[in-house]
Amino acid sequence: MLAPRSGRACCVGALLLLGVVAARGEPPPTLLVTPPPTAAQLRFIEGRDAVRVLGERRPGPVDPESASERQLQAYCSNGEAQRAAADKGFLTDVVSAILAFVLDKAAERVRSELARYSAISERTSRVDYYRGGPDGAGNGRPDSRYTCLRFTRFAADSGDRSDVALDFVAGIGLDTDHNAILLRPLRLYVSKAGARSVNGKYAVAIMVHAEAVWRESVVGHQGTIFDQTIASEAVDLTGGPFLTYYPTEPLGGRRVPVIPVSIDSDRSRDFGRADFTVSAAEVGVQPATLTLLAQFLPTTQDRRTRLLLEAAAIASQPLL
Repeated sequence: MLAPRSGRACCVGALLLLGVVAARGEPPPTLLVTPPPTAAQLRFIEGRDAVRVLGERRPGPVDPESASERQLQAYCSNGEAQRAAADKGFLTDVVSAILAFVLDKAAERVRSELARYSAISERTSRVDYYRGGPDGAGNGRPDSRYTCLRFTRFAADSGDRSDVALDFVAGIGLDTDHNAILLRPLRLYVSKAGARSVNGKYAVAIMVHAEAVWRESVVGHQGTIFDQTIASEAVDLTGGPFLTYYPTEPLGGRRVPVIPVSIDSDRSRDFGRADFTVSAAEVGVQPATLTLLAQFLPTTQDRRTRLLLEAAAIASQPLL
């Protein structure tokens, strides 16, 4: 019974000390900071391009002839017809170590220390989700243009070349009834973490977010379509790169709402425009004192911070 009280008193005292130091404007103690990710890439994969896109800059441990990789290629290929791809514009953003809190100075100080053990890589792409053409122009159910997406974070090595540090493939096609989008992780590879860790062990959580603008009759709408964490893994890089495949059973994955379509959309061409954002949160194992201090601070509903907290919950657990 005495240990918890002593720990709480220690934490409260540390918080007060941090507040005094921050109020005086004294510089924080020097800590090594992992450089933020240098670049990220988000690609949407049509069935006809699956083998080619998945084969570009393939991570070394990925065996293209393995049963797991062939199953992934088959899932993303999905037997789609051959057709030319249309160029689309892209909006990109890379975010690292974002923790925004409006708190007192002591809380801000603690959160800034915790941020040194976490990072977010993020990219947003604007795409037309549904396939247009003669079939899409009628009253039939629209079909998704894309089957999968591939999110890659690069890290520059000492030779100024970009290495694949994190590579994630997910399914984003419609379900069998075309009533929902089926989000499912397919493959995750990590070779270099984007955050610090006290022991070389990390947690990775990946979220897919979609927003759209559409019109019903004379009323316009804008909003979030879905905001879903689809993969979270404990990662140990002390023995080398991490690679895992996910099952593709028929009842797997997460069903999320379809992209809404404006009433006057031209379905003779690709339609259903939406902004897709993939965010990868990486959180290292933190010193126990920082983790304990953080328990006394309020949290936030910011989606990036929520993703970091999900990863932090995994990082705090021992690897099996």
